[in-house]
Amino acid sequence: VVALDLDPQNALLDHFGVSATLPGIGRTSLEHGQWSSLQQVGFAGCQVITFGDIDIQQQENLERWLKHEPTWLAQRLASLGLSERQTVIIDTPAGNNVYFHQALNVADVVLVIVQADAACLGTLDHLDVLLAPHLEGDNPPTVQVVVNQVDESNPFSLDMVEAFKQRLGTAPLEVHRDMAINEALAFAADPLDSVAKRLASDDISEICRVLKAPKRSA
Repeated sequence: VVALDLDPQNALLDHFGVSATLPGIGRTSLEHGQWSSLQQVGFAGCQVITFGDIDIQQQENLERWLKHEPTWLAQRLASLGLSERQTVIIDTPAGNNVYFHQALNVADVVLVIVQADAACLGTLDHLDVLLAPHLEGDNPPTVQVVVNQVDESNPFSLDMVEAFKQRLGTAPLEVHRDMAINEALAFAADPLDSVAKRLASDDISEICRVLKAPKRSA
């Protein structure tokens, strides 16, 4: 697995226990460097490529570049020489932005992460509009909605999961609320490195199964 942070917040590194001192894809791309040297080994042996720290002017320059070169990400991923056995997971900022569309241009599966609340439910109409151009090709990506931090003890949380089901016409994927995941982030530990049987771990395993489904044809 290769975890790629395509979000200027540069927060993915905190979830995989890798260093924040190495340059990331933001500055390296602007300097026309190679991404292959940026890979770090994270939890469970996955490869992590961080976005890195850049200033506001650098970010604006990068976003201007991405806006005018829609195949930018595809070209960069091709340069890594990845095999068909590898799965690339790309984290993007929420909403309509150049990073989101770059990722959609190469995606086999799109995971839409939401909370079990009315605000997230209300964003689905706008999301449908953003996704529509990317779903019209010969090999469109599969779209899966993941309701995160579902609280089984909260009736409203369960009602909202049902509301998502009604809106989507199918049951969304779920990740149940588990404080062990919050604690793992606080202590820079692998949230799944535990012998204890946890519902959230089973949920994440189900998402992994979806991601391992057959990939889009080249």
